[in-house]
Amino acid sequence: MSFFSMPVVQFIATTLGYYVVALFALMVVVGVVRCIIRRVLKRVEPDPNETTYPTEVPWV
Repeated sequence: MSFFSMPVVQFIATTLGYYVVALFALMVVVGVVRCIIRRVLKRVEPDPNETTYPTEVPWV
């Protein structure tokens, strides 16, 4: 005998599926909004590979 009935398993699976789809849609919307804001403000994101600290550190 199973612990959950089939309708309960289907409800959990569909709810989890909707949750994943909603998260993906939210990520897409946030990405599009960030892109639009960057274009309107004409901002350029810094290169993550560029060093942000001086290469020559003086000895104290």
